[in-house]
Amino acid sequence: MPSRRRIRRRLSAAAFGVAALCAFPERASAEVRLCPAADGSLGAWLLAGPVPSATAKRLEPKLFFPKESGELGKGLSTRWRTVSYTDTLDIAKVIPGRGNFAALGGWLDVSETSDAYLLLGVDGGVSVWLDGARIHERPAPALRAGAFVPIPMHLEPGRHRLVLWLESSLPDWGFWGRVVSQSDGLPPPGLSFALPETDESDSTTLGRDLLTVDLRPGVSATGYAPRLEFNFPRGFPAELLRGGEASPAVRLSAPDTEGKPRSSELAVGQLSCGTRGVGGYHVQLPALPASAGGALRVETKLPFSSQKLETKLDPAVPQALAAAAEQLKALEGRSEAAPKAPDASVPTFVDPDVIASSLRHASQTLRQQVEARDARGVLEAKRRLESLLDDLGDGVDPLDEAGVHSLALRSDLDGSDQPFALQLPSGYAKRKAKTRYPLVLLLHGYNGTPESVMRAFLDSSGDEPRVPGIVIAPYAHGNAFYREAGEVATLAALRWAMKTLAVDPERVSVTGVSMGGTGTGYMAVRYPELFSAASPLCGYHSYFVRRDTSKRPIRPWESARMHHWSPASWAENLRHVPMFVAQGTKDFPHDNSKVLIRRLRDLHYDVIEEWPETGHSVWTEVWDGADGWPWLSGKRRVEAPSEVRFVTDQLRYGAHYWLEVTRLQTPGKLAEVKAQASAGKVQLELSGVREMRFVGALPKGVKSPVSVKIGEQTLSVKADQQALRKSGDDWEVVDQEAPPKGHKRAGVEGPIRDVFMGPVTFVYGTRRQETSRATWELARAWAGGRGSATLSYPVVADRDLPEADFSANNLFLIGGARDNLVSARLGVKSRTETGGLELGELRFPGADVGCLYVMPNPASPERYLLVADAVTAQGYYLTDALPALLPDFLVFDQGVVPAAGQQVLSDGHVLAGGFFDWDWSLPKTTQDPEAKQR
Repeated sequence: MPSRRRIRRRLSAAAFGVAALCAFPERASAEVRLCPAADGSLGAWLLAGPVPSATAKRLEPKLFFPKESGELGKGLSTRWRTVSYTDTLDIAKVIPGRGNFAALGGWLDVSETSDAYLLLGVDGGVSVWLDGARIHERPAPALRAGAFVPIPMHLEPGRHRLVLWLESSLPDWGFWGRVVSQSDGLPPPGLSFALPETDESDSTTLGRDLLTVDLRPGVSATGYAPRLEFNFPRGFPAELLRGGEASPAVRLSAPDTEGKPRSSELAVGQLSCGTRGVGGYHVQLPALPASAGGALRVETKLPFSSQKLETKLDPAVPQALAAAAEQLKALEGRSEAAPKAPDASVPTFVDPDVIASSLRHASQTLRQQVEARDARGVLEAKRRLESLLDDLGDGVDPLDEAGVHSLALRSDLDGSDQPFALQLPSGYAKRKAKTRYPLVLLLHGYNGTPESVMRAFLDSSGDEPRVPGIVIAPYAHGNAFYREAGEVATLAALRWAMKTLAVDPERVSVTGVSMGGTGTGYMAVRYPELFSAASPLCGYHSYFVRRDTSKRPIRPWESARMHHWSPASWAENLRHVPMFVAQGTKDFPHDNSKVLIRRLRDLHYDVIEEWPETGHSVWTEVWDGADGWPWLSGKRRVEAPSEVRFVTDQLRYGAHYWLEVTRLQTPGKLAEVKAQASAGKVQLELSGVREMRFVGALPKGVKSPVSVKIGEQTLSVKADQQALRKSGDDWEVVDQEAPPKGHKRAGVEGPIRDVFMGPVTFVYGTRRQETSRATWELARAWAGGRGSATLSYPVVADRDLPEADFSANNLFLIGGARDNLVSARLGVKSRTETGGLELGELRFPGADVGCLYVMPNPASPERYLLVADAVTAQGYYLTDALPALLPDFLVFDQGVVPAAGQQVLSDGHVLAGGFFDWDWSLPKTTQDPEAKQR
């Protein structure tokens, strides 16, 4: 694994020096030669298009010779032109017009023989041509979605013509590309990318477009440590990194101790690229004291680019950060001190941990806004931190103060401080000892915040209380959709509130909007015994009416996972949870809500529906004047009801009211429980259940041993000691016992994404140089929260994981035993060798084969291992193309690519997949039923 120092050099202004000159030979004629970025990215190409379908049919990509202003084909007006990008190349925007075809091209120059991967991310179909030979073709439309398709290339020393023939009718038509060595995942030695017939003006334009310069204030409690960043995220013209052309002149204007601007010139040496690409350069600027105020200005000048950057320095920012640090120190000191008589001069808090978390989060937010140089964001973040500090300085505990507060709670998953908004009612501090208040759990929408959804629910932007109860709105890891990490964080916030605040447990309800409306339905069906009512607004409640699943092939495991994530499929669980469902008449499709409403009506459950004449923002109507509060707070929870009905497909969600499913008939498949208590007896109807027991408080009139009628059998069960187990067609009474060692159990039963219901440490393998870069990239990509969730799981190299941590968290091991030291130590299920992969007794030949599967951790059976294994780096790159709905295991190759960014495999296919049996063995059937014969 290359060290970060190789990829990004951090150099002070004094020690920046002159780096090694670009190692490419002089060009023979006028043309841009792109030095790749440190990760092999190539951000400048020749592009031709758009080309209508009729014309495209008569073109032969093997005959394309890309050069600036050259014809794409004989007699065509379509010509090659130079394009560049630093994030994503938006092809439809660059070449607007009619036609779904386009060509990208250039010439790869290498100085020595190299086996490489062309890593492509492109929307739509693509064929790849190297020196006139087609080396890859993907006719099916696919999305980039963060995934790279690895295409092997063998490159002899010299120049190689590279052409990509693209086709897309998708709404987005984006592209990015990289070239890396198969030996270590870095750019091949001496690689450059030539754009023939380009000239000096093209080089200058690309130099301006591909260089990014940023100013980071580096704020802290003690002042500022500003730095200047020169970055080349997609490479850079090699000819501009020669001689003195790449020596930036930097002029700095910073306030002195009296706030007056003082200017100086900085010599930062020469920017350059080496034989393995060009990385980023950081220039540390002179430090500034906390008292510095005024504008910090930096001007950089290069022959091809000039930048003027500015940020405002506010002495109040370091001052607030310092005050927060002092408060945190005092809180930590008190928590670590030995018990003693309380000091009347030191304020006490309802929950010091929440105060500490809130201070950390407010400080972090302020630092982030300063680093982003967002003036408005800085003002708001500073206001919130200073407001919290003022309250604490005055001895005011936010958890005792009526009104709306912005606080935070420490996440058990990644250790981050998760913000939440809290409203406490008028007179709370005086009445909390004798009064228990209704609580509403409030869930924000996509890209929303706790504060924004609180303002909407209360119909107020002020901090004064608006409703006579408690409202809590968790951030729940942002756009996590209240699943996995989002679900855990939401539940943690709710349970914290019920434990810490004066909450009436009989009047706890949940509501939310858009993504939060979906989350409302999801939380209600998973935890019906917690809630007295639920009101999902403009959410979607079934994967079977989504556009990205309808009219597509669905595998059996995908159907099971679609049911899992669909509240409508779990509607049985809402027998004792009244529902208020609302959606705008102009918000389509209506089935997003109607699919749940229909199920509830078919079950004869309590549901109200409302359809205001509006679009998606239905909450502006339903919550107008805080009108959502009366209905939600007026309902009461039902405890130990005589009738219980629920479904579940996981033991994790198998306990409801006074019954618990302890084993399913089929892993991953929905089972159903119907129970009716009457005259001291219980009538049971079970479907898909292998074993169950009685738990908690029994319904009125029922005592242990419980007389159970099930089918034609009548059995007597000691509620706290025995269970019911299916044996053939009959049921028998057995002693309650833990699952056998090595068998699935609640919390460790799969599927793959269940791993993220607990803390996860990502461990990438370093045993093989040819895969270590790919395992590191995969670890970083998934640790940030696949999708848009806000997560920051720890990522460590296998050699750096302490043995004590082998069992501390769930482990995501990127690399099997051949690639990962921890996988080798713990003993994983898969094995790889040259030319193939084995999972259990199954063997899959192919250099591009990879797999992803979940299993119990042998070092700690209560924890998971999630293992990504591959024959070569290709399989690790392809892991990012897996869809969202995953079973216990999947084995795949290039055929999975069309699934990138999708919910289901759709037109993609896998080599094997499904749910492990109860003993974690492979099921009888593992083949993909939709896979084409190979």
